[in-house]
Amino acid sequence: MIEKSENQILDIGLGDWVFINTYAPRDLTSTACYYDLTLKVSQIASLLEKQEDADFYGDLAGKIKTAFNQKFYNKKTKTYANSEQTSLAAALYFNLVPTKDVKKVAATLANVIIKNDSLLDCGVLGAKWIPHALSDNGFGDLAFQISKNTKYPGWGYWMEQGATTLWEDFSMKSLDSSRNHMFFGDIVHWCYKELTGIRPDPKSVGFKHFIIQPFFPDSLEFAKAKYDCLYGQIKSEWKRVGGNIEIKIEVPANTSSRIVLPKGNLQINNKSVRKADCVKSYKIGSKSQEFELGSGVYTMILNQ
Repeated sequence: MIEKSENQILDIGLGDWVFINTYAPRDLTSTACYYDLTLKVSQIASLLEKQEDADFYGDLAGKIKTAFNQKFYNKKTKTYANSEQTSLAAALYFNLVPTKDVKKVAATLANVIIKNDSLLDCGVLGAKWIPHALSDNGFGDLAFQISKNTKYPGWGYWMEQGATTLWEDFSMKSLDSSRNHMFFGDIVHWCYKELTGIRPDPKSVGFKHFIIQPFFPDSLEFAKAKYDCLYGQIKSEWKRVGGNIEIKIEVPANTSSRIVLPKGNLQINNKSVRKADCVKSYKIGSKSQEFELGSGVYTMILNQ
């Protein structure tokens, strides 16, 4: 990719393939992925204690980020390229947006989507990045609305057409298109990460330490997921019971987890979270509370 790039801008591949109406610039999406892969190589090299490689690729990633923003970012309007959903989501998803402008760029993305009747207008890349870009930046309710939308285009629309698998294209006009395709499948990842909150800790290998940070949309009654990691099965589930949320979490043997929940009165295994012996490093912020748990099975009651 280094050889194929020009001034740190890469323009190869299919880009935002199978797009609906609006195609994001291919050099924008290619360069965003180039940045992500370069940064990952630096991180892997660091874990492998190959510091020279880590420094080289870390420095290259910084140069790609600078070039990306110089070419695609409009500082005055807080948008990327021509305000395509995919262009904005790419910058947010890969943390390419200048830190001081993240909230404004996220608001730009949300407004672009809302003006489109809260519908997707993207291809396979945008469909992966948009839900995460919204949820990670305070627009989780909009991401959830998109995920369950039954109008074309969307995953709910597929279900309305009788789909029980992931299809190749939202429109499915061609009978030659696959009915079992991963193109638009990252919404499954979003459900694990957001609705049940199961997330890897980027500083830990193989879920030795992981994060559970569930999102509770007002219109959703329950969510439940499990993940088989190297150490055993991680479980996270919750349901609404009256005015409370009942949460059950299983942390496998020889692992630990950071739990992040909204502020509110919280009991864990029938004890106040502040008095429970199993809870370590309890912290409370302006909107959330978080703490560490070791291996075990835990039942929590949250009253917001």
